[in-house]
Amino acid sequence: MVRVWLAPRLSKYSMGWLMGVPGTPASTAACASVAGRFTPSEIWVVGEVQSFDRNNGRHRYFELVERESKDLLARVSAVLFEKDFQRIRDKLERKDSDMRLRDGLDVRLRCRVDLYTKSGSFQVQVVDVDADYTTGKILLKRDQILQELEAMG
Repeated sequence: MVRVWLAPRLSKYSMGWLMGVPGTPASTAACASVAGRFTPSEIWVVGEVQSFDRNNGRHRYFELVERESKDLLARVSAVLFEKDFQRIRDKLERKDSDMRLRDGLDVRLRCRVDLYTKSGSFQVQVVDVDADYTTGKILLKRDQILQELEAMG
């Protein structure tokens, strides 16, 4: 667990005092710098892939969501840069030739927290996948479906 102590005068509107200029509005670059100091360099994130971008561009964009039943509990934007996408795609295909990143796939991804300064929004930059976790989730779903079909007769 990462614990962050924020001084009482820190607000979401003014973080300039961290840069040595009290009361000045913080730029998104300054926020990114501060966020980088208080977050681990990489984290593991578990979620379901949603809105996976299948275009032929260099990077892939999607969301990781956490659901309880059909209710959405959490969502984070994710980006997968070209070199990481190729490596992750190959890693998943080595595990199972039919496994690909797609909507509805439960994954465990190693990520870096990133502040996209153009929009001022946080996202995760995906750098690796736990293929064993993903394969296990698929097998569990398969077994559940087979048990349900068996119970139906």
